[in-house]
Amino acid sequence: MNATDVWGEIALEPGESRTVELGTLVLHLKRTVGELWLHAGHDAAAEPKWTRWALPPEAGIHVRPAVPDRLAVVSHENPYNLPPRASARVFVRIPLNVQVVVREADEPDVVIADVPTLVLSDTWWGTFTEGELAYWISTAARAEITPDLFLPHLAMCPFRLTNESKEALPIRHFAVRVTHLTLFASDDRIWTDEVRVRYEGSEEGSEIDFPARPPAECPDGRAIASPRSTSPRGLRALTFDKLITLTSMGV
Repeated sequence: MNATDVWGEIALEPGESRTVELGTLVLHLKRTVGELWLHAGHDAAAEPKWTRWALPPEAGIHVRPAVPDRLAVVSHENPYNLPPRASARVFVRIPLNVQVVVREADEPDVVIADVPTLVLSDTWWGTFTEGELAYWISTAARAEITPDLFLPHLAMCPFRLTNESKEALPIRHFAVRVTHLTLFASDDRIWTDEVRVRYEGSEEGSEIDFPARPPAECPDGRAIASPRSTSPRGLRALTFDKLITLTSMGV
């Protein structure tokens, strides 16, 4: 299945049903007269637990991709040190969410489900006194990509690092503020805009930029999902090696 085939309208007449599987997510949709029945879970063998939604006869049902709702913490496939005044570019695969949307003409979309395609582990990004809840992404960042890395439930995120400090920067774990990313489709692949991070050794964190346009690898990419939150101008945030596991916090 191509990465972009699953997204779009799900044509269902009363009495019809559809199952969508992405990553470990199993999504069951069933339309009845005046209702949509929906089940979303990560156990394919489990009996569906339906939620029921009133549905106008003329309403359409769409599934669309979305970025996760928290920042993601990533490790590098091969940790290294970035010298002063040097840059590096790596690629991170971001697990997507699936949004089920009810759409009517001349009305705003109504999101009735927003579920991850993979169950992600919780972690804490920051210090014991200051930080934020995050997701740990088990797939490592890498310097090169191959066609087999593109899957329907993953978006490829280019991440450019520039070390403008006077000391070498260890690259082991880093944070990707995925809620500010735009999703783009090109052929059968899903991309995000390139995250650009400038590290200056400041306690206020790195300067982060989200261009909101397709990366160089897919110049003709079309936008298929907007960011969950708009990136403020001049965003500065901690990006490198501030990982504290929830286990170490006694959670």
